[in-house]
Amino acid sequence: MRLWQYSGADVTYNQGWFVSFGSPLTLGASLLGSALYNSHQRQKAAAMAAEQWRLTAQGHLFLTNHRIGLSLSSGWWDIDFRQIRSSGVDGTGIILMLSNQAPMRLEVWPPHWFFVLLRFLAYGEIIRVEIPPHLRRTPPVPPPARPALPPGGTTGDYPTGGPYGDTTGGHPGGGFQGHDWSARP
Repeated sequence: MRLWQYSGADVTYNQGWFVSFGSPLTLGASLLGSALYNSHQRQKAAAMAAEQWRLTAQGHLFLTNHRIGLSLSSGWWDIDFRQIRSSGVDGTGIILMLSNQAPMRLEVWPPHWFFVLLRFLAYGEIIRVEIPPHLRRTPPVPPPARPALPPGGTTGDYPTGGPYGDTTGGHPGGGFQGHDWSARP
């Protein structure tokens, strides 16, 4: 599980001037290059400072019938269901709006299944979610074939009591015959 928060950031950037003296063309080109460089640095810093999803921690998610428990790289965090003001799901995780907190995304897989479980545990809601075709149940895989017995043979013909090892339980005649499995020690 990865924890993301939607927030801005304080960003610093380098700004400087390079001036080359000589001909007026050289002087103008160096001033123009410096101005373009500083403008680019300012725009890059503004983009980095803008509000966006920022990874804040990684760890494990525990859902109970009272809370979300997050065992994060920075420590343990309990989120009581009463703190949740709004919740939603997107393609990568569960979006939570908590009281007095920046929006957060709990990146889990598959996000829709965790969201359905969260809504059921927190509010008792049963919601329907369209399951993408690639996650739908596939046809069951048939069990593996058992080894063939020799012609006219039985499992007793194997030296160990059968092809799957000794299944006699130590009783003559095979099987767990004569044992009362309801008896407790």
